[in-house]
Amino acid sequence: MTSESNETPRADVVRRLEQYFRLADLWCPSCEEFHGDPEVFGITDKADRDDQMGTEVAWMLNNRQAVKDALPALGEEWAETCDSVRFLLQKADAGETLATERARLFGMGHPTQAPGTPATRTRETDVAGRADVSLESGTVFEFGFDESETDDPGPLPPDAVVGRLEQLLDAARKVRQAGWPLWFTITGLAFEVPGFDPEDESEDVVTERLAALGIDLPFTWSSRTPWELSEAIGDLHDRVWYERKLVWIQSPGFDRAKEMRERPDIIRGMLRGMYEVEQRGLENEFPVECDFDWGMVNGKFSALRWAFGCECDMLDT
Repeated sequence: MTSESNETPRADVVRRLEQYFRLADLWCPSCEEFHGDPEVFGITDKADRDDQMGTEVAWMLNNRQAVKDALPALGEEWAETCDSVRFLLQKADAGETLATERARLFGMGHPTQAPGTPATRTRETDVAGRADVSLESGTVFEFGFDESETDDPGPLPPDAVVGRLEQLLDAARKVRQAGWPLWFTITGLAFEVPGFDPEDESEDVVTERLAALGIDLPFTWSSRTPWELSEAIGDLHDRVWYERKLVWIQSPGFDRAKEMRERPDIIRGMLRGMYEVEQRGLENEFPVECDFDWGMVNGKFSALRWAFGCECDMLDT
């Protein structure tokens, strides 16, 4: 099929893009209502708006060069939206078919922004308003919840549990009075030793500084917070879900017309979810380029679910 790229005057392309941008800004996703009069665009509800936007996105993908040439002519008020369109075209140029599938399928609207830098798990935790604490710094330790000297894998006796909590409470009060950062992890009570230099000082220095506070408890390197694990398992859940849906919509048996005819709301909801995963940068944080990558992502997901009480092979999304 011949592209309109060489047939549509630049001014017409600019006008069409401006119309698309105004249509995109008409709907506010945070309050879920129109900001303006939709009848100006010949639409009556959000479904009409989404369908029209889908048509416009498909037109942009079919006329990429003309759109790229016209974007610099748009005013500053559309700078952010222009960046989003460039990102969409870059994905299409790179052969990433999801953007094209979205344009053909749905009318989901344009990206509001290109995905940011994926979150890196540097084990940083904001502690009570203090500066970020990095576990890799070598200055973060913890008193474990269970420091029993028995090899019995069962739970501690109730008296031992109470006794351990009393020890930790006493240590927590002393660490807090000294002004050290203090927080819970999944395995104990973490603390940072201010001024400790792991490159020049040994853990004996930590022992001495604890002793100066009146604390005589064993300690280890710190583990992660419950919040960090919850965030990680949520991200892995969404990444696995996304990959499964991506494989499905790219499979030969996927009938776009049939799915949109029989389950339009479900398909649109799925595509919104996939778009959100892309915006969070999870494709880059957990890349899947081969079977090994896919196994790693599922293995991490399975392990964290097991830690939260599920069966180790529980991979439902």
